Amino acid sequence: MKHTLIGAALAAAVVAAPHIAIAAEARNETPAPEATGGPDGATGNRVPNWTPATASSGIEWLRLSYDYSICAASILVHYGDTASSLTGLEVNGDFFARADLKEVNTVTAGGKQTVEFLLPKEIVVYEVTLVFDLEKAGVTPSIDAVGAVNLRGDVVWASEAVASTSAATASLL
Repeated sequence: MKHTLIGAALAAAVVAAPHIAIAAEARNETPAPEATGGPDGATGNRVPNWTPATASSGIEWLRLSYDYSICAASILVHYGDTASSLTGLEVNGDFFARADLKEVNTVTAGGKQTVEFLLPKEIVVYEVTLVFDLEKAGVTPSIDAVGAVNLRGDVVWASEAVASTSAATASLL
């Protein structure tokens, strides 16, 4: 699903609702294959993890899609460095602020970190967008893999990803 630019006043609205920036930035999306597939154990801000092109570029997003939909109870994020800049998740176009989601099964071992966000109800998931505010957190995210988890604990890993920017793509230019 492509988001479209909805008006010039959108920039002012980003301050009040950062997730809306996704719509404004969709026209500038770049491939982000580093965040697809299952976790590969990468740590730190380096490929094969996805990181944005610049460390303090304000609102950044990573949109992931799946080969098939899954009735998910939670979203599982594997990351190499801190995900403190994550402000929320957009699932199939519906935004959930991080503060409104319960975080469970957070694990940190040897630099390999995961956080699982419980969804407010089971949702048939086909697309997840992670929204980051790099200016507020001052930390650059490094995302290894994102999965949708059903009630039995089965995980479907993202098969395609695009982002507002990507350090891997920027290094190729």
